[in-house]
Amino acid sequence: MTAEKDFIVRIENPHGFSSGLIYSPASQSEEAYVFTARHALVGDNGIAWEFNELSVGFLTENGWSEYKLQEGDLILFGENNETEDIGVLIVKKQFLPVSLNYDKCPEICLVPAKGHELEITGFPKAVLNQLKRTLHHLKPLKDRDYERQIQIEVSDPLTGEYNDDNLVEGYSGSPVFVKVNGRYFCCGLFLAYETKNKRILGIDLSLVNDLLASRSLPLLSLLQIETDPTVLEAAEKLNENSFRVLSRIRDSVGKVNLPRTEISAAALEVIKNGKLAIFTGKPGSGKSAMVKKILDGLKSDFEIFAFQGEQLDKKSIEEIFADKPFCFGISLSEVLDSPQFVKKKIFLIDSIEKILETDNAETILDFFELLFKREDITLVFTCRSYAAEHLKIRFLRQFPAFPDFDVPALDAAELECIAESYPMLRTLAKNKSLLKVLQIPFNLDKAVSLPQNSVKDDIDTEARFKQIMWEYVIEGREKVSDPRKRQLRGETFMAIALKRASAMSAYATVEHARADILHELTADHIIDPEPVYRRSFAAAHDIYEDWALTRHIDSNYLQYIAEEGNYGDFYDAIGTSPAVRRAFRIWISEKIQAMDGSAGQLVKSTLNDSAIQNYWKDEILVAVMQSHYSSDFLRENKDFLFLDQFKYFRRIIFLVRVSCQKPDFSLLNALDVDKRTQVYHNINLVPYGEVWINLIEFIFLNLNLLQPQMRLILSMLLQWEKGLKKNGP
Repeated sequence: MTAEKDFIVRIENPHGFSSGLIYSPASQSEEAYVFTARHALVGDNGIAWEFNELSVGFLTENGWSEYKLQEGDLILFGENNETEDIGVLIVKKQFLPVSLNYDKCPEICLVPAKGHELEITGFPKAVLNQLKRTLHHLKPLKDRDYERQIQIEVSDPLTGEYNDDNLVEGYSGSPVFVKVNGRYFCCGLFLAYETKNKRILGIDLSLVNDLLASRSLPLLSLLQIETDPTVLEAAEKLNENSFRVLSRIRDSVGKVNLPRTEISAAALEVIKNGKLAIFTGKPGSGKSAMVKKILDGLKSDFEIFAFQGEQLDKKSIEEIFADKPFCFGISLSEVLDSPQFVKKKIFLIDSIEKILETDNAETILDFFELLFKREDITLVFTCRSYAAEHLKIRFLRQFPAFPDFDVPALDAAELECIAESYPMLRTLAKNKSLLKVLQIPFNLDKAVSLPQNSVKDDIDTEARFKQIMWEYVIEGREKVSDPRKRQLRGETFMAIALKRASAMSAYATVEHARADILHELTADHIIDPEPVYRRSFAAAHDIYEDWALTRHIDSNYLQYIAEEGNYGDFYDAIGTSPAVRRAFRIWISEKIQAMDGSAGQLVKSTLNDSAIQNYWKDEILVAVMQSHYSSDFLRENKDFLFLDQFKYFRRIIFLVRVSCQKPDFSLLNALDVDKRTQVYHNINLVPYGEVWINLIEFIFLNLNLLQPQMRLILSMLLQWEKGLKKNGP
């Protein structure tokens, strides 16, 4: 088994012994490089020793092996022993007498700028040049007699001997190691020892590439390394968090790794060519999975730092990294400036919309400020479509340039690719209602993982599909035989989702939850524990939380409205947190989509009840206006909409102009930052959705009755006209 110290070699010439380091930049490379002192390769007359006069000795667990240099090897060295006392042998690995695992080879580096722990290992005369010995208690000094020199103060016991200058003979050419977290890096070579002041003189490795360049040979990469323990600990915390965030993102459908080649290639260009990339899409559309795959391919060129949106729920970026799980003792900028992270950096914030559901949304601006200050950072957000416009509008002044990128649902060809491994999909996809559900990769992944007959082709609504998913995925219907335990799984998960939503916190603790249930839900990737103490939990995917919250809303609907007809108690019971209101939009949209007869009654009763808060009425009206039901709703409720001086007709126009428009940012970068908000509000909103046509048709059919509202209608028509200009004939 190869160890780092097996790469320390002994150089023999007609005058005696020196030491060196054998190095290979890659395990598959044909050549190996031996670094040693120039004076180990050149005689006192300045003439290099002949090939047959030089040998490289290897001492491994199997004993000594010698390699005599051959005519095909290369011997390179500096011009003198005063300021260029360094040499390089280039040999073929295949001719060496030992087989080393070069993946274990110490890497080579520049001399660290900060304080560092040093070791020097070679074959000193103290052991007759027959064994390796390591010098400890070495302190790097800032003194230098010439540019490439290294000076080291030494207090090793060996140097306390009366003949220490004789004892250290043989160390010439030995590697000077920097030891960082158990890894060895060679930053220079031992050249001489000053007896009086007990100081080692050495040389860094920068001259090596000059020697290689003089022979038109490939250059070697000298790493910059970090030695500050505080920075190294912070860097480790960043990497641990990134690994955890990325590991929780599932990037396959069942056993099929769907490449999505065309869209991924376009997304890659967006990330590589910009400072900010926002990937939007419906819940479960594969935004995070696509980005994860792209970032995995960029690891050689970029440092990748990944965060969950809820991790930004702090008052400032400083507080984020001062608190758990990071606990930095220094600033983020100090960490990013470290030689540990010399490459460009990508910050992925997954599900950025989560921060919008908290009181600390302004923390996003700290990341924008970081983006503006540094040239080496790219921000990548994933965001649900419904929240993307809110995000852009809220932070319009500070938004950097970015292109729109919406991740679409799976198309027919992609579904067929999955169906090759799961043929039952072809039957299920014939159901148009179910097809829409299965085009979402998250739903499809769950569907193909269930028993053959659990997802049937008679499912006609998304709500029914969710019911089946809840039974099999959350409650574990197939693998948990005990009905009571299945119920506890569902109740525990529901409690976690509700408590997290109401507290607007990243994780929630559920009192008296059974440990075995929490363990099962964690093992099944239904919940994620808080990464530090692991005593609080959150849904492992936003869609799971949506399932829980919409079930919560539906159960309260059945209790308070279906059974009691009490609308006020229903709205009081479901809560008012942003997450619940988001789930309410999903729930009411599903009821409307299912053409549930009770949906119309719910809308009318909510609007008629003066005790119900206006924001619930707005939520319902927006859901109706953004659905296919908008035309029927306007027609069926004309008289109601025109009551109280057209109260709800006017409100609908207002809500349509707010919620059924999207910003056009195509010219944003041509505007001064201070003018962006003004221009956005006056020019850059573009109508979208069929509600505009439905509303205009409704106005046309009732034009005589709507004469008192012509100014409002005209303003709305002028806004709609902008959409015509944008989209063109």
